[in-house]
Amino acid sequence: MSSLFCLLLACASRSTLDSAIDSESSTLIESDEEISTKSAIPSYSIALIEEYEVDFVYESLPNRVFAAGNNINLRSKPRAGSAIVSKIPLAHEIELLTPIKEQTIGSKTDHWYHVRTNIKGKTVEGYLFGSTMTPHRLTTDWDDDGHEEHMIAVFNDKKELLLRIADGNHQNNVWSNMGAYVQDEHTATSVTIKLFPKEVAGLPLLKLEVENHNQTFFWSKFVSYKNENLYRALEYTESESDAAYSSINPDFGRKRLTLKEIQGVVQADGSEKQVVVSKGYVLQGGIYIEKTTSEPETKIIPPVGVIALEDAETQ
Repeated sequence: MSSLFCLLLACASRSTLDSAIDSESSTLIESDEEISTKSAIPSYSIALIEEYEVDFVYESLPNRVFAAGNNINLRSKPRAGSAIVSKIPLAHEIELLTPIKEQTIGSKTDHWYHVRTNIKGKTVEGYLFGSTMTPHRLTTDWDDDGHEEHMIAVFNDKKELLLRIADGNHQNNVWSNMGAYVQDEHTATSVTIKLFPKEVAGLPLLKLEVENHNQTFFWSKFVSYKNENLYRALEYTESESDAAYSSINPDFGRKRLTLKEIQGVVQADGSEKQVVVSKGYVLQGGIYIEKTTSEPETKIIPPVGVIALEDAETQ
């Protein structure tokens, strides 16, 4: 007696990434799971990366939040213009007690909150508008000077993403406007941010990932902090449609980077024609500088097929 069953062979249409670890950074633990995404997250352990979602307006906030701006006004009452109880420095920790009321200020509709914090050893309470706080604070030794700095990412009223660094070692706050992400009259109101630790690239990096509303276009930006300045270390875009796609696969090493750029076209028989180019970069002064470019390599990826297998049973 025998039976037939069909085994669907899945043929990867996008290349999975090579390991992001070279011999110089082999202390990282490789992941057993292959990961393939349009943002090209390498296959080192995901546990090493801190990941957060930054929203234009948060539906809710946790009990522990941070000042999204420098010297924000802690108010005596839940309204703009009320007496100032204290000034709260950038990235300072705040305890959120109770949401009070909703109000629109500028282009943001958010809640006023009753909050508590400690300023210069003194506990103070008052009220803050929701957009002056953020649930995320990325803390590491960003500039490798032996002291930790805090980074904050927040949207302004124009839906532009602002990055702010509180550098206590230099008694300085640094900020950069990363701009708005607009396509087809749609402006992004959410950004994924990822902290890549020093072990990955030789210097901590912040990665920004943004996608358009129909998930066909993707922005990626890497930011570094060095010599009291924020730098756009690397930028690229990716796209995908039914007929074609472009993807970028980064392979990090110690202060060097290889980018594999893939341009793919789906052909009439279901196969995919890929043109692959590899580019080599070195990290200099917080910015990736292109040094080498390979000759284009053309590959044909076969279409997904169905194979019939016979499972024979002996009597």
